[in-house]
Amino acid sequence: MTAKLYSLSIMLILFWLQVLAGSCALQVPLCIGGIFYIGIAYSWRYGIIWAVLSGISLDLAYGREFFLAAWAFPAAAVFAEYWRRKNETRYLRNCVLPGIVIALVSILPVWIYKLLLYDADPGAAVKELLPVTIFTSGINAWLLPLLVLILDRIGKQLKLPLFTRAGKRRPELRDRL
Repeated sequence: MTAKLYSLSIMLILFWLQVLAGSCALQVPLCIGGIFYIGIAYSWRYGIIWAVLSGISLDLAYGREFFLAAWAFPAAAVFAEYWRRKNETRYLRNCVLPGIVIALVSILPVWIYKLLLYDADPGAAVKELLPVTIFTSGINAWLLPLLVLILDRIGKQLKLPLFTRAGKRRPELRDRL
């Protein structure tokens, strides 16, 4: 029960911060970072639930007509499971590449909306969104390790499953021990 309340508080705070940054015209992928954290620390299935909920909530908050983020965000939970199985989660430096990947996943709905649904000039849309994509990828490359560090410190105090110890839960590693 504590883990569910912790996940709820993580996602509510990150949602609020992302909407606050979005109101200042900054694309900061905080919710998808929380989804990635929950997908590794707890389970990818739990991450998908939060991905759909936060995706729909963000689309509603940003006034999008189509729920594109609700379809893109579950990719972060699936990627979290892949990353947990194939890579070492103990070291924060290993969060840089996933930070860039999930930033690209978070900006994907904006690209789809601008290019396909908004009927914008493709050249102007690319010219507008390319700097946003580079900024979002760059900021999330250092933001995800910082988010993991903060959330793991809080989770350690609450004695909850941690992102940096998620690799120890692998079934294939348990069989070897």
